[in-house]
Amino acid sequence: MAYRILFSVQFKKDYDSLDKSMQIIVDKKLERILEKPTLSKPLEHSSGYYSERAKNLRIVFQIVGNEIWLMRVRERKKAYS
Repeated sequence: MAYRILFSVQFKKDYDSLDKSMQIIVDKKLERILEKPTLSKPLEHSSGYYSERAKNLRIVFQIVGNEIWLMRVRERKKAYS
């Protein structure tokens, strides 16, 4: 299935606040998410939401049909709040 990635406003803010080296790491993880999003860890209390590790960051996203909505990219402690 071909997925389309969409970005929430909050994800864009989070991403823009990262330094360039972390943005590169996140970009590589986004490529993997686009290929096989359901291999990421499903969130226990949020149906349809997943997270992917990128060093000390977590990328939180939701799968809706053929769309992947990127919700947050933050440090682990703050990512789920």
